[in-house]
Amino acid sequence: MKRKYSVITINVVVFIAWIFCVKGVTSFEVPPVKMEAFTPTGFRASILASPGIKLFAFHGNINRVIDLDEGDVFGEVRFPTEGRFVVYDKNIVLKPGDIIYYWVYVQNFASGHRVDGKKYVIEVLKPYEEITGFPNSDLLCEGTVIFEDTFKTKSLNQSVWQIEHRIPTYTGPDYEFNSYLNSEETIFIKNSTLFLRPVPHRDEADVRGDLDLRNGCTAGDKSPLECFYQQKSAFLLPLVKSARIYSKKSFKFGTVYIRCKLPAGDWIYPIVHLEPVNSNNNLPMIWIAFSRGNDRLYGAGGNDLGSRLLFGGPIFDHSEPGRSRFLRTVRSDTPFFKEFHTYKLVWKPDRITFGVDNYTYGTVQSNEFSAFSDMSSENNNLQFRLSIGVGVGGITNFPDGFKSGEVDKPWNNPERNMLVHFFNKRNEWLKTWTEDGSALQIDYVRIWTL
Repeated sequence: MKRKYSVITINVVVFIAWIFCVKGVTSFEVPPVKMEAFTPTGFRASILASPGIKLFAFHGNINRVIDLDEGDVFGEVRFPTEGRFVVYDKNIVLKPGDIIYYWVYVQNFASGHRVDGKKYVIEVLKPYEEITGFPNSDLLCEGTVIFEDTFKTKSLNQSVWQIEHRIPTYTGPDYEFNSYLNSEETIFIKNSTLFLRPVPHRDEADVRGDLDLRNGCTAGDKSPLECFYQQKSAFLLPLVKSARIYSKKSFKFGTVYIRCKLPAGDWIYPIVHLEPVNSNNNLPMIWIAFSRGNDRLYGAGGNDLGSRLLFGGPIFDHSEPGRSRFLRTVRSDTPFFKEFHTYKLVWKPDRITFGVDNYTYGTVQSNEFSAFSDMSSENNNLQFRLSIGVGVGGITNFPDGFKSGEVDKPWNNPERNMLVHFFNKRNEWLKTWTEDGSALQIDYVRIWTL
């Protein structure tokens, strides 16, 4: 009876949380504002989230009284992060003794509430800590942020991200021509932007010999070739050092926003997708943003598959034609790598919708394919994580017979000497690569419940 009682108790707690999410409360007081000042820069104001709060706006002046104007520090947010509505300014410089004069506005359900004439004295400065906690998903209200990273820290927060450190070149499924390294050369934060950067090898000596990643290898014992590889004949070492990370948070159904600048350069491709946590073949996966780094990529029929074409959609097969069956596309007048864009995925049990910069360009219904219906079934416990990185070459993402501008693709899929052919043509494709431009640059990632 004790076991049965604890199950009932959990269900009652969840049911009560659901009632509050739907019903709200009959009376409301603006929650106390928590203020934090950081060293060397930064200021954060936040309030505790409750089910009815739809908006939190903060306006403050430093060391001078504020009227109902915008203020030196201001912002508004519509979604909570780890149970709080947070306004953060990374550039504000404060010192102990400074006074913040402020007013706030909170929308609770359909009613607005303003509190003004307040002040707060800065007493201490503390190191910045990102809000990236993961509350119990059973108790989450609609629209609750379950994961967020805005990359304000000096280095990647490895409590919420796993950095890949392995050699995928000879183990598939993409057989990309690069390694993924946990290295400051390939993964770093600059100006609150995460850079995942491919770094090419230029000398013959760099691609011969052996590559030992056994210290810290993320492939583990299941795939020894991904941790240690010794070059043999035409089977060279990876030709490029690159980066890939996974969210440690897994989920099923929700909305994903990622604002990023896709990588530019011949035979480079971005990795921005969801993939299952426990799967031997990384399937099914859901592309959020895929656009090749080649400025123009023409086939025999004149079709351009280059940087002006964006793909999103679920993938259930590593081989064509099944691989592209459910992909949706949108074409732009300019390359997607030219500037930052906000990519959006909304995954519901009956459909997945894809968008860019507030434009919805595709929807896939779960009844279109039995495997998709199974994946989205409430009875399927498969959990997904966010995968972000930069890949180069391989056998799945660049079809044979295409030209990058006027230059032929330098290898065929697959062939014994494909790495040799690609490396021998490095003077052609390296002309299109730049240090920052060929990196996947990420401004923020946000995931929240439907």
